[in-house]
Amino acid sequence: MGLPWDFVLRDERVGRAPLREPVNARTEPTRDVDDPVPHAPTASERYTRGRQLLDIVDDGSAARFVEAHGDLGREIVEFVFGGIYSRPGLSLRDRELITVAMLAAIRGSEPELKFHMSAALNVGLTIEELQEVVIQVAPYAGFPAAINAMRLLRSVEASPERTRSTSGQ
Repeated sequence: MGLPWDFVLRDERVGRAPLREPVNARTEPTRDVDDPVPHAPTASERYTRGRQLLDIVDDGSAARFVEAHGDLGREIVEFVFGGIYSRPGLSLRDRELITVAMLAAIRGSEPELKFHMSAALNVGLTIEELQEVVIQVAPYAGFPAAINAMRLLRSVEASPERTRSTSGQ
């Protein structure tokens, strides 16, 4: 039997929602008959799962991120990517779309917004879809927030890493 979150990594690499049949109308996840009590992942399991997901969204940067941020980086990887991002119910693509919208609305989060815009492109969103997200932010967070987000999106689009990956080099 694979790990309970294997389905997330397989399906979300291509930007699709996890394929899993619900047990009842409340869409509770299925459980193994041999394991009637759900297993809560340990911190180590969440960290491992978080590193795998971070490597997917940012092309293998998990180790560099943790190294640069020490214990704080480990906590972020474990909680955000190993706990929240790995939950069933939303694809990785959808989670990044939501994250971009929220960060675009929060002033002072430009480095994180830039990271997540790039991550969103890595998991299947397009520049055009991200432009629509930024436009959707304007009436709710204000035009200054949307303008700042659009500037960041343009810089992500023009970045040398993005240019290399879209030109097939």
